[in-house]
Amino acid sequence: VSELVAFLVPAYAEEGKSHLTIGFGCTGGRHRSVALAESLSQTLAAAGWQVSTRHREVESALDQGASEKGETGGKPG
Repeated sequence: VSELVAFLVPAYAEEGKSHLTIGFGCTGGRHRSVALAESLSQTLAAAGWQVSTRHREVESALDQGASEKGETGGKPG
C-alpha cells in the first residue's frame, strides 16, 4: 500500500489537487485498519506530506464508553 501511495500522491499534487482521502476498513475498525492508517500516516509525514489521520470507529467507541459512564465531551468548565 505504501509503495502505491508513494507513487500516486506526487501525481495528485502535480494535477493541482490539495486534498486526498485514503480509507481503510476492517470489521469493527479497531485493529488492522487503525494500524495501517497509522503506518501510512507516518510514512507520508516522513516524506514531507501534510497528514491528518482520523479513526472514525475508534472515536465512536471512545464516545460510547464516555456516555455509558455518564461523561460528556467538551471543555472542562
